[in-house]
Amino acid sequence: MPQAMVSAYCDGRGRLMRQAQQLIGDVKAADRIVSTVFWEDCFKDDTGNIGSFTSRDWTSLSRVQAVSFDPPTHTFPIERVGGYRQLQVTTHWVLDLRDYDRAEDFFRALSPKNRKKLRWLGNAVPKTGAKISHFADEADFDAFEQLYSRQFPKYPLGSEINRGVHRIYRHLFDANCGRAWLMRDEHGEPVAAALGYRLGRGFNFTHLTRAAGKLDKFSPGFFLTYQILLELLSEPDRPDFFFMGPGKYDYKAAFLGQPMAIYRLERNSFSNLFGLIRMYHRAAKERRLAMAQ
Repeated sequence: MPQAMVSAYCDGRGRLMRQAQQLIGDVKAADRIVSTVFWEDCFKDDTGNIGSFTSRDWTSLSRVQAVSFDPPTHTFPIERVGGYRQLQVTTHWVLDLRDYDRAEDFFRALSPKNRKKLRWLGNAVPKTGAKISHFADEADFDAFEQLYSRQFPKYPLGSEINRGVHRIYRHLFDANCGRAWLMRDEHGEPVAAALGYRLGRGFNFTHLTRAAGKLDKFSPGFFLTYQILLELLSEPDRPDFFFMGPGKYDYKAAFLGQPMAIYRLERNSFSNLFGLIRMYHRAAKERRLAMAQ
């Protein structure tokens, strides 16, 4: 387990998560709002023990989800961990920026297909009149929320999730670690946006959204992500790691991200029987999917 990666991920995360929980308050979606920005509130350390970023005692919970810094497995065994049973349920992705001295080195490391695509986008996107800028005011964040709500209708405009993320990022900006980008078309209409924050040696890429429309053929989300990576790689005090967050999306592998396992732990007790049954069904499903690939 790479200790530098663990330190970059953990440095300051617990403090900000606790502040975010206090900021959000006791709303119905509080846990989901905080996890949208900070991901899992538990982690597996280099000894395999579970640690928590929050003040909550994870051992009092029936179900826990924890990020690991080890590569994922492909056999999906269910293992005993203390009074719990664990199963790998998804992946978290990371790009080690230390592998590249310059932005040009990163570009050369990409696949021929993606290099060709990015060369074309680098010429074609500016010709459309589209421009990328950092968030300048509240109107830019309102534009992000509109994009996000259109792409993910289950988070409608004005929902607790969207407003909660807005409040947390205002706090991150005030703490000088929040970063946000907005891509607008030639008419000034938003077409893509991204949110992230810097903690120590790690940059956390939490939100990427885009609007369906006439710029679809220019892959605005993909292009915006590449421009963000170029910006980070060119900074004098650049981060060592680019944490891409949970979930398997094509752009993460395209930009050379590497997966790390995320585990779900279910309390091994009769009172949690249905949770354990669901875990075994999930394991069987994952094995079938892995065999089909």
